Amino acid sequence: MLKDCDHLEIEQLVKNTFSWRSQLTIVDRMTADLYQKIVHQYLVSKIDDNDISWIDTTYDRVVNACWFKVRLHEELKYENNQSPTRKIIYPITPIEQTPVSTKSRRKTIKDFFHFWEESAVEKIRFINYLKDFSNSLSREDNLSKWLSVDNFTQHEWAANYLIEQRDFPYSALIQSINPAQLYSNIIASVDCWAMQPDQKTLFLIRIKKAWATQKHRLSRQDKKSYNFVMSKSVSKKLDKLAISNELSKSELVEKLITDELKRHYSNGGKSSE
Repeated sequence: MLKDCDHLEIEQLVKNTFSWRSQLTIVDRMTADLYQKIVHQYLVSKIDDNDISWIDTTYDRVVNACWFKVRLHEELKYENNQSPTRKIIYPITPIEQTPVSTKSRRKTIKDFFHFWEESAVEKIRFINYLKDFSNSLSREDNLSKWLSVDNFTQHEWAANYLIEQRDFPYSALIQSINPAQLYSNIIASVDCWAMQPDQKTLFLIRIKKAWATQKHRLSRQDKKSYNFVMSKSVSKKLDKLAISNELSKSELVEKLITDELKRHYSNGGKSSE
């Protein structure tokens, strides 16, 4: 990181650029003063590329979570619970607002630190926060062990489940993203959600149970309930067969009927459907 810039060095730089300052018009002097401020702002806010190069070698989950933090940096609380005072810079800079790939998100994170109008000291503080945050992710359970990469129905359900949580802080971003980003953004949003470890563990248990209930409901949408009477001896045999086949009794009955129909109609007979 560059050391804080010497004011005299900046002044000399401006004088060299605008030689014969005493002979300049008022407008030119104002231009020189503005240039001086711009140069000063750039030099005191510039960080070395090496300060953020670690993001190039970290894994996808960390990149996605760090992008989430950067994208919503004005809501971030760090060091004595103080938030950065600058307004979000995305609307006024050429930073990609919704990068989809991990590669583009890495670039977006680095671009952010180049465009962010904070001092180099503040930038380094934020970078160190992201490093500590990234290290903590490796010690936590996360949704990637449960959320299926290709199950888009599950992604949509999980996003809606998060949005419905009263204290979930990322509803606006979750709702505005491309469907292709849902998987990584759901995981990142939970990673970034400020909760105590035991609270997060409890939340993960709740969302998994809620999805299991939802899956059960979905599986029964094309099913119909039947009531029929059978002898106790046959009921016991059904129980034994279900256990040996690791199926529920209803699943076993479906299988037996389907197999029997296949056996009867396997030689080109009339279809059972």
